[in-house]
Amino acid sequence: DVENEPSWHLSDTGEQEDGLHTKLEGLENCLEKLNREQQTCVRLFYQEEKSYKEIEQVMGLSFKEVKSYIQNGKRN
Repeated sequence: DVENEPSWHLSDTGEQEDGLHTKLEGLENCLEKLNREQQTCVRLFYQEEKSYKEIEQVMGLSFKEVKSYIQNGKRN
């Protein structure tokens, strides 16, 4: 859904960029409300584009834990 939402895409107009900035701030606020493990896994996966395997190694978690933290973080 996000990929197809026009307001999430940058354009030449400052108005849409301001809207995107506001949405990114909202996303950041939501991320800060997650517990530490969920927040870290979501950031590593989506922002830093790390694989589940890389997140497992960095955080010392199992595959199932990483998958669970990402799924629950998205839901929350």
